[in-house]
Amino acid sequence: MTRTLIPAFPWEYRGVAFTSRRVRLRGFAQPYLKRSVLPRPLTWTGQGVGAVIDVPANLSPLVCSRIGCYRVGGFEEIEFVLVRQGRGQ
Repeated sequence: MTRTLIPAFPWEYRGVAFTSRRVRLRGFAQPYLKRSVLPRPLTWTGQGVGAVIDVPANLSPLVCSRIGCYRVGGFEEIEFVLVRQGRGQ
């Protein structure tokens, strides 16, 4: 799904239009940092639970942001891939 971001705040926005190519949600982000403070079993459990939550969330980020976040409590990382419009794209 491709959405267009339209500048709504001209005093803060510089006038470059972007198209959203992908949105990805992660429930257990940066496990390499968590390994330094969590025991291994908790890290593995977190990665497993995060993977189970990530699959339905990434199938439909819009539905998950409206319904699923109340059950899960939010996500640790949201990745946006944006592409600038114009210039032959």
